[in-house]
Amino acid sequence: MLEQRGVVLHIAEGGYEGTISWCKNPASGVSCHFVVAADGRIAQLADTDVTVWTQIAGNGHWISVENEGFTPNALTDAQVRANARILAKAHQVYGVPLQVATDPTGRGLGHHSMGTDGGDNPTDTWTGPTWGHTDCPGPAIVNQKPEIIAIAGGAMGVEEWTASPGANSWALTQGNPGYVGQQRDTALAFAWQAAHDAAQDAAAAKALCQQILDKLNAGGGGGTGPSAADIAKAVNDDAAARLAE
Repeated sequence: MLEQRGVVLHIAEGGYEGTISWCKNPASGVSCHFVVAADGRIAQLADTDVTVWTQIAGNGHWISVENEGFTPNALTDAQVRANARILAKAHQVYGVPLQVATDPTGRGLGHHSMGTDGGDNPTDTWTGPTWGHTDCPGPAIVNQKPEIIAIAGGAMGVEEWTASPGANSWALTQGNPGYVGQQRDTALAFAWQAAHDAAQDAAAAKALCQQILDKLNAGGGGGTGPSAADIAKAVNDDAAARLAE
């Protein structure tokens, strides 16, 4: 890569596994840094310091993300959040500003067709070296860029990556494609986040159980503690909610 001006959104016009397979096939003549599934899974296919073949004249300057799906559909909620995580990390590592980019001279969150002078999006008026594909990723996804930026700037963005044990894998210097290791480390980061969320849920459940027991013990009288009937009632969701009030 010559520089990292920002992150460019693409629509894959296909499925998640098929897009990964196609980008890994040298005969395809195309590649990308990331592929995002409809359910939010992220595959990193190349180091972000390596130039990939995604947007012609934009190659070497922008990090590229192919999103599972077809035009004219919008990104799923899970994809919006996944793209926000990628943008947040680009902001952390490369100083990519959390702002909308509308042509190749800008910085921030861009989209494929901003490097063209056509397509369905009225802001695509670029007349310099073309990026191709005037209808990628489509107006629906272009209109989601502010939402992606807002989420990337929130608590779920940089902080998540910083805390994840696989976070430092982003900037690995690789003399070969090396995307197998990158996929492993990206998966590690997301597995850590899932475990972290599960641990928080477990801690909240434990605290609620303790609160229920404390209330039952307080009302048991004579130091005998709660009866079996009291406990059975307490574990009912409605009863637990009343006791916690």
